[in-house]
Amino acid sequence: NAGGTIRTNLTSFTRVAAMPAQRFLVPFRNYLFAGNIWGTNSSRIRWSALASGTTWPSANFVDISPDDGDIITGLFDVGDSILIFKKQSAWLLSGDVFDPTNPTYVLRRIDAPADCLMGYPRTFVRWGDSYVFFGGSGWYRYDLGSSVDRIDDYDKAQGEWDLVDAPADSIHDTDGHGISYKGRL
Repeated sequence: NAGGTIRTNLTSFTRVAAMPAQRFLVPFRNYLFAGNIWGTNSSRIRWSALASGTTWPSANFVDISPDDGDIITGLFDVGDSILIFKKQSAWLLSGDVFDPTNPTYVLRRIDAPADCLMGYPRTFVRWGDSYVFFGGSGWYRYDLGSSVDRIDDYDKAQGEWDLVDAPADSIHDTDGHGISYKGRL
């Protein structure tokens, strides 16, 4: 998305020039949220005007820890919040009204193990009441609480998750290990 987005009514196509070129785009609370803005700021989240994917006010943005030298690697609607991955950290953006002149939204960092690299957004999947993803050195789980936990540390004691040899078309890491929840892959 290097120069706006194409919009269609199934009869004609229109370029939405106001929409920022971004790596990630997610609808949330009747706004569109764009993350990892190309050529501007790879730590920035921008959002559209309420109920408008064609209007993008210049003040509608928040920078996610811009001085850490890291980029946004994922943006996900997780129900009551947007989960934001940077390669070395995770964040939640919560709220109902995203008006920068009267902010009623909250941005907070989520605790995560130091070895968790959140650079694999395509592995992020809903699994029961949690979200599971590959974090570079293993599988991790986010249960909408205050932290990300390594599956083999968090759930072995509960006997629910097991690391298994996985078929090629399943959720698995680079070594061919997948995850199984109560025996289901």
